[in-house]
Amino acid sequence: MSNVGPNRIYTTKMIGGIVQSTNLGRRLQYDMPQIADAYRDGQTQAEISEGYNIGELYDVSESVAKLAVHAAIAGHDGRFRVGAYAGLIGKEELQELYAKRRSEHGSRIGTLTKQRKSGIFGMTEEQKRVVGKSSAISLIEKLGYKLWTEDETTVAHDLARLPAYKARRGRGVKVTEIATVLNRIFHEGRTVRNPGTVSQQLRRTKSQYE
Repeated sequence: MSNVGPNRIYTTKMIGGIVQSTNLGRRLQYDMPQIADAYRDGQTQAEISEGYNIGELYDVSESVAKLAVHAAIAGHDGRFRVGAYAGLIGKEELQELYAKRRSEHGSRIGTLTKQRKSGIFGMTEEQKRVVGKSSAISLIEKLGYKLWTEDETTVAHDLARLPAYKARRGRGVKVTEIATVLNRIFHEGRTVRNPGTVSQQLRRTKSQYE
């Protein structure tokens, strides 16, 4: 086993999968720089991977291909003995894109809750007055919860499919390790995701990724 980063243990298999996708990400920057514009135009990592047939072209699994797309777009911080490189999209612009996608996702959730009369639309008048004019997204984030983007959910499921992230004896997945990777990739290393929220999101969206 190898220890990389503060208080975090990564197995050799985990590192192997991350290194493979990270190296491929750098290659994609040279072979397919246009994927950055595809991402800006609203395509998800999964759609880019499938649309450019990356898995087949580079002879890698679907999960590695999608993780490589993320690496190409966001860059790599130099861990796991793979040289650091900048992403096709700068950090500031990328955070703006993440925020935009969270907002769009939150809007879709708001529409569904209104239709189902759940969430704020199921509150009493008194509860609505307490909430005031705060938007659903603002309220959620004030409570310390970050909405999941489709890309972050996809990466979580992709990691969960990799053998290195399977729990022993095939029972479940290593949600602690997945949370660590998600925090590093999407949240600048801050502890936004934890084993509980990752496990909940994987269960909640399981049918969409089968």
